[in-house]
Amino acid sequence: MQKKIANIIFVLSALFLCGLVASAQMVPGFPLNPTFTTVTNGHEIAAGTALTFGSNGVAGAGAGTGPTITITGHDTDFQISVTTGTTPTGANAVICTITYATAFTGAGPYSQLTPASALADGLISLGEAPYVTNTTTTCVLTSGTTALAASTTYIWNIHSGQ
Repeated sequence: MQKKIANIIFVLSALFLCGLVASAQMVPGFPLNPTFTTVTNGHEIAAGTALTFGSNGVAGAGAGTGPTITITGHDTDFQISVTTGTTPTGANAVICTITYATAFTGAGPYSQLTPASALADGLISLGEAPYVTNTTTTCVLTSGTTALAASTTYIWNIHSGQ
């Protein structure tokens, strides 16, 4: 048993020296979280299965006919770029539905939607901001009080967590 403990301490020390495990994760009483790696400058870098629109996303009528949608990131942090097609539908229409690579457990996650382009940000000042809703398996991006403009690119960042 003592040899196993010594081996674990040796491995953690080696990982710490290589910068793969930060000292904050080695505080007694706090388990290592295999989903996150805290780097030495204090930033948390989330890991996980990458999301792609073809595998994890479905366009809705709020994105219009023939939209181009890309997803970059993973379950907890991702960016959605939507270039609307022709005739996006009106108020409160689903723009796209993203299925998480790994379902959340318990209650659905809470998501924070942040505009990442001037056009997406402009929707807020016009009182037309889209919003997100969640289940344990999906995140749904829905248009605000009016339809998105046709053939226009909007970019949002989404952070989902419990």
